[in-house]
Amino acid sequence: MSKRLAVIALLIVVGSFARADVKVGAIAGTMRYTRADVPPAVCAVSLSAARNEWRSFQILLQSTAEETVTSVTAGDLIGPDGAVIPASSASLYREHQLEITMASNRNFNFKAGYYPDALIPFKNPEDGALLTGGRFKAVPFLLPAGETHGFWVDLFVPRNTRPGTYTGEYKVRFAHQPMIVVPVTLTVWGFTLPDTPSLMTRFGDPGFGLARYYRAKKLPEPADWKAVYDQCDRLTSQNRCSAENCNVVTLDPELQPDGTYTVPPAVIKAIQSFVDTYHTNIFCLGNPAGWGFTDPVADNAKLLARLRACDTAIAQINRPVLYYIYLSDEANDAAAYKYIRDWGKAIRAAHSAAKVLVVEQPKPQDPAWGDLYGAVDIWCTYFALYDGPAEASRQALGETVWAYTALTEVAPCPYWEIDFPLLNYRAPAWIAWSLRDRGLLYSGNLIYWDDVDDPWTQPMTLTSKTQEKNNDGTVTYKTQFGWNGESNLTYPAREVGYDGIVPSMRLKAIRDSAQDYDYMAILERAGLAAEAQSIVNGVVKSWTVWSSDPQAYDAARLKLANLIVQRGLSR
Repeated sequence: MSKRLAVIALLIVVGSFARADVKVGAIAGTMRYTRADVPPAVCAVSLSAARNEWRSFQILLQSTAEETVTSVTAGDLIGPDGAVIPASSASLYREHQLEITMASNRNFNFKAGYYPDALIPFKNPEDGALLTGGRFKAVPFLLPAGETHGFWVDLFVPRNTRPGTYTGEYKVRFAHQPMIVVPVTLTVWGFTLPDTPSLMTRFGDPGFGLARYYRAKKLPEPADWKAVYDQCDRLTSQNRCSAENCNVVTLDPELQPDGTYTVPPAVIKAIQSFVDTYHTNIFCLGNPAGWGFTDPVADNAKLLARLRACDTAIAQINRPVLYYIYLSDEANDAAAYKYIRDWGKAIRAAHSAAKVLVVEQPKPQDPAWGDLYGAVDIWCTYFALYDGPAEASRQALGETVWAYTALTEVAPCPYWEIDFPLLNYRAPAWIAWSLRDRGLLYSGNLIYWDDVDDPWTQPMTLTSKTQEKNNDGTVTYKTQFGWNGESNLTYPAREVGYDGIVPSMRLKAIRDSAQDYDYMAILERAGLAAEAQSIVNGVVKSWTVWSSDPQAYDAARLKLANLIVQRGLSR
C-alpha cells in the first residue's frame, strides 16, 4: 500500500472512531439494564450510607460504533475538612450478560434478551492483584455497537468515617474516545451498622457446594481447598449473609465410653474464630439422622446426652449465635409430619439452647396429617403459603418465623430467578421485617449448576424434562420448563482467573436488603417499631403485594435513616 493510501485509510479509521456517540449513564437503583435497554440520561450518581455499609451503583455504556473500554477507575471521595474515603474502598466489576430465551416457569412478563448477572471482578479479591488467564475479564472490554453493557461499583464506608457529604470522580477510558467522568456524591450518616447482620440467613455452604460441583463435573481440583472455602465464606459474609461452612467447622460432640458426649477445646476455639471472622449469626448442629439416631424413644438417652454436650459447648463459645437443628425440609406427607412431631417434641423436651427448625408453615398442609404445634421452634414458610394469622399465633407463643422461596409455581411472590426483576431480591427482607420474620432461607448452597455444563453461558440451572423414546431405542430428554438461576447466587471464579466463587447482581441486591433490615432492626430495638412500620408499609404489604419501584425503597430507606439520626441512635 502506498503512503498516500495508508494515510487515507488511517484517516477513515480515526474518523469512524471520532464519529462514535458514546452514551454513559449512572444509576444506584435496584434494577438491571439488558443489552437492549438505553442507559439512563444522567451521568452522575448520588448515594447515602451508614458507616460499615456497602453501597452500589452501575455505570452503563452504549456506543453507536464498536469501542474498547480500557479501564474504569475509582477516585478518592473527599468530605468534611478533607476527610477521605479512599478509592481502595471500592470494588469494581464488569456485568456479565447471559442470553435467556426461555422464561422461568410462570414468569408471564418474560422478555427474551441478554440479562446481566455475574460480576467479573477487576482484581483478585484475595490479594488485590489484577486477574489474568481467565476466560472472562473485566477490562479491556470490547463494547459492541448498539448494545448496553454495565460496570458495577461496590463502595464500602469504613466504620470510622466522619459523617457528612463526600464527592469524587470515577473515570471511564476508551481506546479511541475521550475519557468520561462520572461524578459521585456520597452522604455518610452518623450511625453505624453492626458487623453481624440482624437478618438471619440460611443459604447453606458454598464451599461444600463448589467442591461437589468440581467432582461431579470431573474438573481439576484446587491445590488448597481450605483457601477456597475461606474465600467462599469471606464473599458470603461481605454480602451480609451468614457463612455456614460446616465442611470445615462443625459442632459435633464426641461419644465417650461412658455414654456421655464432649466437645474438644479445639473445636470451641475454631467455632469462636469462625463466628468472629465471618460475623455469622446462625450455626447448624445437624439432625438426628446425621447423628446416627433412628428412634426418639429408644435413642432418647443418647439424644439428651448429646444436647447437654452441645449446650455446654454453646455456653463456652459465648457468642450471640442461633444454634439450630435442621429437622425437616418441606414435609409433604403424614409420615413426615409424624417424624417432626416425634423428634421435635423430644428435642424441645430437653430445653436445649439448640432450636428446632422445620421448613414448613404453621398451618397444616393437610388437616388429616395433624399439626406440628409443640414440635417446632423456627418455622420456615414458603412465600406463597404464608398465612398471617397462623404465623402470628406462633410468634405470640415465642416461636420464630422465617420465610423461604423456591420454584415459581403458585402465587405472584418475589421469586428469585434471573429473568424476574432484580428488585425481587431486595423486597423480601422488607416484607419479612414487616411481618416480624427473622430469617430468610434458600436452597442450593449459593451454588446449583447440576443441570448445566457452563454456568457462565447456560442460565437455566434447573429444568423439568420429558422423556421421548426414539425408534432406535435411545431416549431423548426435552426441556418442558425450567428456572433461570434457580438455587444459585454465584458463579465459578475459575473462569475469571482464580478458584472460588464470584458474586451475582442478585446476591448484591440481597446484601442491600439485609442492610435495609438492619435499619429497621435498629429502630425496633430502640422501641420505634411502630414508626418504622409506618414507613415500611409504604412499600410492602405482604408476600404478594409489594412496590415494583426501586426508588420507593430508597426513599423509604432515607426516611428510616433520618429517623435513626433524629432520635440519636448512633452507635
